[in-house]
Amino acid sequence: MYLVVMMAALALTAACGKRESSAERGGTPTGGTATGGTATGGAATLPQAAFDPVVADIVALRAEMERLDRAEDSAAAAAVGERLVAALRAQKQTADDTWPQTLQSYGRLLLMSGRWKDAEAPLREALTTPAGTNDPALRSSVMFQLGSLLSEQRRNEEAIPILEESLALSEKAHGADSYATSTSLEVLASVYDYAGRYTDAEPLFRRSLVLTEKHNGAKSPEVGRVLMNLALNLGFQKRDDDALAMYKRAIPLLDETKGYDRAALAEAHGGIGAIQRERDKLALAEISYRKALAIRIEALGPDHPSVAMDLHNLAIVLEDQNKLPEALEHCARSETIRQQALAPDHPYRMGTEETCARLRTAVARPLQKSKPSKALKTPK
Repeated sequence: MYLVVMMAALALTAACGKRESSAERGGTPTGGTATGGTATGGAATLPQAAFDPVVADIVALRAEMERLDRAEDSAAAAAVGERLVAALRAQKQTADDTWPQTLQSYGRLLLMSGRWKDAEAPLREALTTPAGTNDPALRSSVMFQLGSLLSEQRRNEEAIPILEESLALSEKAHGADSYATSTSLEVLASVYDYAGRYTDAEPLFRRSLVLTEKHNGAKSPEVGRVLMNLALNLGFQKRDDDALAMYKRAIPLLDETKGYDRAALAEAHGGIGAIQRERDKLALAEISYRKALAIRIEALGPDHPSVAMDLHNLAIVLEDQNKLPEALEHCARSETIRQQALAPDHPYRMGTEETCARLRTAVARPLQKSKPSKALKTPK
């Protein structure tokens, strides 16, 4: 959920004794893509396209958006989607049957490309359309996207009722044992995790795991993603040995993933790093966090909001080892990304800003000590 999934940052709390900051743990409910709920069909072409150049341009924009989406170029696809939505509004095509699906696709692409602030409006608008209100399959899918977006921003109390309704609609539209239901279960469980409802989340993850194995096979990357999320849940419950066993099962299944789906592999290495840090195995935690950062940058690009979590975590474990200048370097990169993506009062932005402020003070302190006192003259 896209993912990103998701993906995720978790509340900043004190951990590991007297350390001032905690690393963050995430989750990729849908491998980052947030495409669960239900499919919404392929491109729709308008019959008058051959006669109307404006309509022909709209059809071409739709086709280009979907081509870029299939190529996993979410940022470019979202840019084309923005032009498509504007063109449809200009031509007053918002009553067309494809309009809510176009809004949903556009919102999903914005989510996947990290434009979280822009993604909410088209998804909410899609829900207000007649189809978004009355079609259970479409409403379930749009709510899945919206809930995934809210969970990425850790607006958990808003996301939970939306995802609970999406799950109920998915079960009604597709069946309790469908793959669409399995992804809805997984995302809802992840948000329960973010909200601290760990014991509520675990049975949903385990049910999702059974369904995902049924639909995708026990050795599939999708199963690896669910195992990774279940491992995160077990880690939250302080069942670290069980969590590490799940990560061990998940990583080989995720190693062959490509594109956006590799964010789940980053999550697995980051989760292992969190356990290693809690056990004071700081050098090993640093290695794991560096792996997570490199993989997520490969999957999402260097400026994606989810990359900020790995930068933050690496900064914290470097600070634990008194590697202050490098810690500040990574923290500052995380701070820049979060200031662009998150509201000023978002806890993750605030936590990273506080960490960076502390590091700046610590890095500057030795320099201050080396300067001559104002009461003394510098020797010539």
